[in-house]
Amino acid sequence: GRGASPSGEVAPVLAPALQAADICYTMRMRVEHLDYGGTKLSPDDYSRVLRARSATSNVNEAVAAMWQWVKLADNMDGEAEFDGGAHIDQVACWRGAQAALNSGDDTDGVDRPEETVSMKGIRSYRSDCRSQALQALGFPESELPPPPDSSGVPPVDDVIWQILRAVAWLQLERAAVSCELLEPYCTPATRQLLPQLTLVFHAASCILGGLSHMGFGDSPSGTLADTAGMAGTLQRSGLEAVSPHLQALRSALNGALANPTFNELPCAASLGLALRFLETAVTSAGPRDESIEDSVQSFLTWIPPRTSRLNGAANLGINLGRPSLAFRSALALLYLPQCQLEPELDRLLEECQRGGFLDGLCLTGLGGSESANPINASMLEDLAHDPGQVPWAASEPVGALGRMRGRSMTMPNLRDRVDMLRQVSGQDFGATSDPGSDLMWKYVSKTGDVQSAALLFCHAAHLSHPPMGLQRCFSHYVALLARWRLHRQRVDLHGLIAARLPQDDNTRGRGPVMFCLGCNGSLTGPLTASPGESATDFEAVTRVCPTHSCQRPAPACAVCLLPMLVIRSRSDDKRPARLEVDSWAAWCQSCQHGGHMAHLEEWFETHVECPVAGCDCQCGSLL
Repeated sequence: GRGASPSGEVAPVLAPALQAADICYTMRMRVEHLDYGGTKLSPDDYSRVLRARSATSNVNEAVAAMWQWVKLADNMDGEAEFDGGAHIDQVACWRGAQAALNSGDDTDGVDRPEETVSMKGIRSYRSDCRSQALQALGFPESELPPPPDSSGVPPVDDVIWQILRAVAWLQLERAAVSCELLEPYCTPATRQLLPQLTLVFHAASCILGGLSHMGFGDSPSGTLADTAGMAGTLQRSGLEAVSPHLQALRSALNGALANPTFNELPCAASLGLALRFLETAVTSAGPRDESIEDSVQSFLTWIPPRTSRLNGAANLGINLGRPSLAFRSALALLYLPQCQLEPELDRLLEECQRGGFLDGLCLTGLGGSESANPINASMLEDLAHDPGQVPWAASEPVGALGRMRGRSMTMPNLRDRVDMLRQVSGQDFGATSDPGSDLMWKYVSKTGDVQSAALLFCHAAHLSHPPMGLQRCFSHYVALLARWRLHRQRVDLHGLIAARLPQDDNTRGRGPVMFCLGCNGSLTGPLTASPGESATDFEAVTRVCPTHSCQRPAPACAVCLLPMLVIRSRSDDKRPARLEVDSWAAWCQSCQHGGHMAHLEEWFETHVECPVAGCDCQCGSLL
């Protein structure tokens, strides 16, 4: 159907195929109808919106997973909200798994100590750095505490995370309990699968528990070699005892994966990979050395759908979808030795960079360089204003009093817009010192979605080393909201980032800011004199743009048609020039038309409609 904006403008109707391909259409629909990119929402709501479309792509699923990582980083950060005057210490950055893993590297090149542990009869690897990396991924050994405001049914992403975390640590009874929490998020057909999945987890737990009693259980470092010496007798008796149960487990597991409704489960690709890993773990439990490592390496590789059918990836049970990157990284951290771990994590990051998958932020982390200065609330105006033009709106600059009637959403085609964004990201930033911002720009250049990048910048702006590489995305998105006349959403976005920033002594309220339609320079606030202009030539009140190279007439009053008055003041002026209230500027937030205060008051005493000919906005009804 047709969607109308708050200003009354009707968005064009596109065919479903074009809707999926046109990122501007998608961004506008999300902010207008789903509040994504305007109103302050929780990361769980962001993930829900991204999955709300009928055909969720692997890229969208990765963005949804990225918001879950942001929620995790915020919880570890202490929910850095500054709104209401509360003071919370700023952290430098959101650390990813790779930074945590490398934090213990010795400067002399000596490998850091690593402990080998038998977990349920399976070889695993432990170290302080690995534990910190698993914590950064959201995969600690102990269950994460629920958020302070959590009540009722947990969000679906939290339930999936609990299952994946329990499977990674082979805490299968916990996985079975969490599996029951998926019921509210399943269709009637997929609900029939939940008892079968619960049975699989219970059966696997019993098998591993039985092997533990036979001598294949958890053991400290150094006992694997001793256990291997008993393989001649103990392995034969143990595996023969559980063989019927193992065959039943495989049958139930393969039946669940082969069920046509399995793909309809939330995060089906990740659950399918978890089940395949579980099968491998159960069959490999015992005094074996390499089998689990080889299997884990095969599970880490994701084959895109275009080539998966040729290579038989459908037999892996991943349903041609992309499994959770955090889960795959956690498997690598738990079950791969150091010589294999770092190359595999690099390969996973390369997958994200190549495909523009934002869940790679759980590996890279997010935060600017050490030279990046903190942002405070007094800098909001500078953040929203960008000296360059928005790539796809350069021909139509947006001004507060600009006459915007008759504008539509018509923009260059998707390929041109993506090429322009790629040019902006490549020329203006190149390879930034922040790998998280680099990954975001690869996503933006691939999809054109500056909306998600702007939202991420808002949530990370409170860091003491903020990711300033994303500031251009924020300013582009602010300009897009103004172009679409979504002024309420623009104010909400301003409030979102303001609530994340600490207050300082220079923070003060600012009135509306007007910009020149010609050069996009500011028409208000302290203005510097032009080069070569003496104090006697300085005009405090003028009707033209104060920029020396522009000198375009200021926006005209819609009633008298004369240019508005612009006040110029210097920072050292003790008594700056002032205007009478009747000469102040005012405008409608819906149609953006306005003029002198006195003239507008006189007009709306006898009229309701806008004074601009051809504009059907009922401005007078808003007074």
